Amino acid sequence: MKRLQYIYFFSCFTVLLSSCNSMEDSIISYTEINEKDSLRLTKVLFDSMKTEIYANPLYKIKKEDIEDIPICGLQRHECIFNIRINKNGDYMIRSELNGIITSRVYEFYMTNESKNDPGNNFPMYSRISLKEIEDQTRAAKQAALEVENTPGALQDIIDFKWRQVEEWETKKRVLIILGTKELAEVQHGTQIKLDYQSNTKNKNEILDSVLLAFYQMREFSSQRYFKRSYLSLFYEYSETGNKEVGEKLKAINFIHSILLIDKPYCKENGVYLYGEYDITPPPVLIEIDELPVEEPAPTLE
Repeated sequence: MKRLQYIYFFSCFTVLLSSCNSMEDSIISYTEINEKDSLRLTKVLFDSMKTEIYANPLYKIKKEDIEDIPICGLQRHECIFNIRINKNGDYMIRSELNGIITSRVYEFYMTNESKNDPGNNFPMYSRISLKEIEDQTRAAKQAALEVENTPGALQDIIDFKWRQVEEWETKKRVLIILGTKELAEVQHGTQIKLDYQSNTKNKNEILDSVLLAFYQMREFSSQRYFKRSYLSLFYEYSETGNKEVGEKLKAINFIHSILLIDKPYCKENGVYLYGEYDITPPPVLIEIDELPVEEPAPTLE
């Protein structure tokens, strides 16, 4: 099947039911965008999603800096989606050999999106109202001012406190743009952990399959909140730079943000790698929780 020959617009549930495992397996269409622009935009969109991965602040934390990183706890096992690939391209996803990656990633993130089920093995969601966000913003500002006015306070701590304020202000903007009563957020630190060998054949195809799941999530939410396709928002913003459309894109990207840890990339570039050391990244990235239970490594040859 040729690589995304043209884009056809329909709901992500339809995409999910098709059990597609890569961009090549998904024939998605849009009536609003011609075939040529659809092909071009789809490539640009997926390239931008790949850029999101490595633009995450996590990738800026170097091993030599970890002594200065505050200890803030570890993650729950159900918040980690492990993908391990051998040199032949066989892979293990959450203890399943060569499963359908796109559908499994979508299931992982969206199972508890509407309602938490503590009995399943998927990330939980928090739900917070506008009033609660405003209360948290005021408290964060007060805390930031207190630290800022403390003699001898480290600038890193001051900056961190003001970043917390910015995070709450961002949540308020997102909630208002989405027009909902509550903002649903997946548990902090929920991540995909990708491990592979240097000579792995299909690492890029597997990464595309992961990104396709995030595309489906964003498509679903774009339809739910704005009654239009995610790609059409991306198209309009790329063509016009419309600020309102850009804010809608940011809101969708915020509620379906990508946290993917590329383990070989981290090792090669000296990046601090969560789960490899005795302490954890800054609190902005994860929350205090219990020790993770690691899955056994696949015995793929």
